[in-house]
Amino acid sequence: MTESEQRIVDGFSHVLPAEYKDALDSYAGGSHVVSGLLDSIPELTDVDRRLDLMDEHGVDVGVLTPASPPVETIADRRGAVELARTMNDGIARIATEHPDRFVGVATVPMNDPDAMVDELDRAVTDLGLQGALVYSSVDRRPADEPHLGGTGRPIDRPELDPFYEAVTDLDVPIWLHPTRPKTVPEYVGERDSKHLIWQLFGWPFELSAAMARLVFGGVFERHPDLDVIAHHAGGMLPLLAGRMDVHAELFETFGDADVGGDLSRPYVDHFRQFYVDSATFGSVAALECALEFFGPDRLLFGTDAPFDVDGGAVSVERSLEAVARLDVSEADRRRIYGETMLDLLA
Repeated sequence: MTESEQRIVDGFSHVLPAEYKDALDSYAGGSHVVSGLLDSIPELTDVDRRLDLMDEHGVDVGVLTPASPPVETIADRRGAVELARTMNDGIARIATEHPDRFVGVATVPMNDPDAMVDELDRAVTDLGLQGALVYSSVDRRPADEPHLGGTGRPIDRPELDPFYEAVTDLDVPIWLHPTRPKTVPEYVGERDSKHLIWQLFGWPFELSAAMARLVFGGVFERHPDLDVIAHHAGGMLPLLAGRMDVHAELFETFGDADVGGDLSRPYVDHFRQFYVDSATFGSVAALECALEFFGPDRLLFGTDAPFDVDGGAVSVERSLEAVARLDVSEADRRRIYGETMLDLLA
């Protein structure tokens, strides 16, 4: 393959189908935690504008993942199922109308494990979507128990195992996305997170914590063929891999911790099972950390578009430039830009 034949696949971008946005606004009474943000980015809903963005920057294929917020933070179990179905129908419509440009990824109602399996099967088998996005924690509605110190329930709970089994049976990936509400403060005595800490720093932590629960909670052990694409280059994990190794050994040796003691192989091997995307918003150093830890075969081009002040242009430009600056072979760069993602979707 020559450089001119390079296909660029944005493996982690977001979409908000028009029919789903209407349903979301209806369930939320016209307002929710990020309603103003979603209203300000027309590229989430306007497919023509999204295609223009891709064409301008040479992106051949966009993998469309559901935009936040998680459906279970908006509605009860029944409503979350309805919202998920509406979202998935909308994403499938866009992918069907533009089969050469878009690949669709489903959302699932994470507050109903049985419905997660049913909707995954419908989305993949009937609608032709290529997997599902899950969030780093489950079932935390903004008004529910705002001061318990956590963001929701962990994703390694046994009741989610049938979902992970269904994912591997269907041979599709999971896209792992962080979530943390403003209503979870960092300090005692405060009602909300201040200075956007919940988003700027909280989301990378939540992503890393969810990755740790999948590993230490034995999800990869029970489902060794599970493919998980973690957003934002794997959050804090690549940067802190050395700390994790040293301190796990320290506390296992001199403390009462049992880190990964029930796993059949070293836990670091499980962590390297993740795929991660390049959505570091231009940070080459962060990508270099991810590249060193996960290797070039596990790093995928992804942008988080269109979540920036220019409808995705900033995210796409910075992601393209960061990957171009990596010190890798051209063969590895081709894999990062698209070949590995296309293999996952095959």
